[in-house]
Amino acid sequence: MGHQASSFCDSLDVVEPLIALMQEIGHVHGEKSPSQVALNWCLCKGVVPIPGVKTPQQAQQVRGAMGWRLTPSEVKALDDASEGIRTLGAPFEEW
Repeated sequence: MGHQASSFCDSLDVVEPLIALMQEIGHVHGEKSPSQVALNWCLCKGVVPIPGVKTPQQAQQVRGAMGWRLTPSEVKALDDASEGIRTLGAPFEEW
């Protein structure tokens, strides 16, 4: 379990710059959260995300990802920052 936890923490260290960029971009767009920026990023790339929500607050978070768009340069910056980051789950990109 120790090795697995260490690997997970190492993975979090790798994504910290991406999360910081999402926070910076979110600030520019009216204090959007990193999750709202991530959902909008998907929309800008032609993907229709299907987020799961269980509470009205979560539904409001999802709603905050709509009605605005990242700029092309912000999409590119997020693409560049995420390059080389592997998912923590199944390697879907290898299918």
